[in-house]
Amino acid sequence: MIISSVLNAGASAWADGEAALVLACFEGWRSSRIDVGLPRGSRGRAEGAVPPDVESGFSRGGPRSATIHHHCLAAVPRLLPHPVARAHPSVAALRAAAWAASDRQAATLLAMTVQQRIVRADQLLDALTLLPKLPRRALITGVLADITGGSESMGELDFVRECRRRRLPVPSRQVTRHGAGGRIYLDVFWEEAGLVVEVDGAHHFVGDAPIADALRQNDVTLQNLTVLRIPRLALRVNPEPFFAQVERILTDRGIL
Repeated sequence: MIISSVLNAGASAWADGEAALVLACFEGWRSSRIDVGLPRGSRGRAEGAVPPDVESGFSRGGPRSATIHHHCLAAVPRLLPHPVARAHPSVAALRAAAWAASDRQAATLLAMTVQQRIVRADQLLDALTLLPKLPRRALITGVLADITGGSESMGELDFVRECRRRRLPVPSRQVTRHGAGGRIYLDVFWEEAGLVVEVDGAHHFVGDAPIADALRQNDVTLQNLTVLRIPRLALRVNPEPFFAQVERILTDRGIL
C-alpha cells in the first residue's frame, strides 16, 4: 500500500516519515498513516493542488483505514530508490518523530530506529542539521542526546528537579555503598526510606552493562534497600508512572 500511495501521488513523490522507515525494514511499529513527500509547489496527481504549508500537508482516507499524508517539502537529502523513491532513514526517522501523535511516541520511534540499526544515532544528529525548521526540534535534540549518552550526567539533576517540582523530599545523590564487587555508586538515595532510584542512560542497555547492573542491583537489594529503575528516556517523556511508584514507597514508609 505504501508503494501504490507514492506512485499514485506522481513521479516526483517519495515515501517519507514512517512509510520510508517501513520500506527500510523497520519492525514492531503499528501505524495507520502513510507519509508521502512532494516537492514544494508541486501538484499531487491524486489530490490536485498541494497546499503550500511545509509540514501539515493534507490527508485523505485510504484503504484498510490508513491515512495518507501528503507533505509539501523542500528537497530531501539523499533520496533512495526502493522501487519507489524514499527518504534516507535518518531524515525519515526525524520527520516521523516530528509528525508523531505525541512526544512519547516521537521518542519511542527514534529509540527503536537506532535499536533496530535502521540508522545510527550519529546519522540522526547529522541529519538534524539539515532540518532547521523541524517541529519538536528541542525534544528531538534532547532525545538524541539521551540515545547517544550525551546527557548521562544530567539524569540525576533532572530527577532531583522533578522531585522539587512535585514537592518530594530531595534525595542524596551519588551515595557510596560497598558490595561484593567493591564500591557501588547510587544515583539517588532516600536513606530514611531505604529507597534507591537508578536513572539508566543509553549505556546501560549496551554490551554487558545489563549484567553489571543486575549484579550491582542485587548487591544493593541484599543490603535491605529497595531499588527502582527509571530509563533516562522515560524521565524525559513519561515520568508520571515512575514517580507514582516513588511516591507510593515514600508514603508507605512514612516519609510523605
